[in-house]
Amino acid sequence: MPHGDFSDYSALFCVGAGLTALFRPSIFVAPLGPIQPMFDGELTANLTNAIVLIGALLLTMGFTLYITRWNTLNGKSAGFGAMVVALTCSSIGFGMDEGTAFVFRGWYIFAAVAFCAGVSACCHHSSRARMHGLSLSRPPRASPCFSLLFVRLLDAFCASSHTTRCAPRARTYDSSI
Repeated sequence: MPHGDFSDYSALFCVGAGLTALFRPSIFVAPLGPIQPMFDGELTANLTNAIVLIGALLLTMGFTLYITRWNTLNGKSAGFGAMVVALTCSSIGFGMDEGTAFVFRGWYIFAAVAFCAGVSACCHHSSRARMHGLSLSRPPRASPCFSLLFVRLLDAFCASSHTTRCAPRARTYDSSI
């Protein structure tokens, strides 16, 4: 799993925000420089419990963003989920200040990070040729028809791709598999 793309930066953000929510939930109800608080009002016991739960979920999201090897299938589903998070965060931010001038809140930072993480997961796959550790040198062990179909699809993909990850090999198909 290659590191250094935006999903790693968003994972770092999620882990940092999750740890902050777990150990200092009061930060989410206090202004932080030009950033207005994410929640209006006092920090109640119920709000503290909700922020701590959100912190645990952010930690889970951060570890998932860091360790998952995005491919064409799970990248699309994770990207869709991150887009839902981005829309929800921006909707909450806009709803808090409805009818007034724009107020910069932490919700917009979370929305921007979730949006960029979703785009990164959807569009920037970790490995276009090898998904889940499948070797290109031999087809997976399955029925002969499936193996032949898989190898031909993979060859067609490698021929049409502009990547050098697909190494040329002799095209021999063993029908006794």
